[in-house]
Amino acid sequence: MKRHQTSLLILIAIVIFAFSTLINAQTTPIFRIGVLGDERSELANGARLAIKQLNALGGVRGADGTFFQLELVVAPIEAPRGDMNTAIETLATARVIAVLGPETNEQVLGALPLLQSLNVPILTPATGDTVIASDQTGLLFRMRSAERWQGNALADVLINEIRLNQITTVQLDRNSTGARVG
Repeated sequence: MKRHQTSLLILIAIVIFAFSTLINAQTTPIFRIGVLGDERSELANGARLAIKQLNALGGVRGADGTFFQLELVVAPIEAPRGDMNTAIETLATARVIAVLGPETNEQVLGALPLLQSLNVPILTPATGDTVIASDQTGLLFRMRSAERWQGNALADVLINEIRLNQITTVQLDRNSTGARVG
C-alpha cells in the first residue's frame, strides 16, 4: 500500500510539473518582427538566424525585466508588380513591433505611406539618399550607409591604401545608371 501511495505521489508530481511547464510556455510573451521580402532572402535568413540564437539564450528582456521570445513574420512582396499592399497588411494583422525591409529604394519610396501607417520602426537596407529624407515620422532607418558614404569609403581605400591612380566604374543595373547618365 505504501509503495502504491509513493508511486501515486511521484506521478502527481510529474503531472503537475509537466502542466506547469506547459502553462509557463504558453504565457511567455512574444514580440513579432516582420520581414518584407522573399521567405528565403538574405534579409529573412539573417533575421531567422538572429531570432533563433536570441531565443536560445532566453529571448530579449523588456524595460520592465520581462523576457520575450521573438517570432519572425515574413510577408512576401507580390510578384510580378512588386505590390506591397498585401504584405504590409499581413504585418499589420500580425501586430509586428518592427519591420526589416523592403530592400530597394524604389520599394521603400513607393510604399512609404503604407509603411508609415504601421507606426513601428522600419529598418531597410535601401541606400538611397532620399529614403531617409522622405520620411517624416522618424521611424525609418537605413541599415547600410548612404550611397555617397559607400563610394567615398571605397575611393579612399582604392586611392590611399591600394594606391591606384586610375579607376573605372561599371554600373549594370538600370536604376542606378539612370541617375548618373543624362
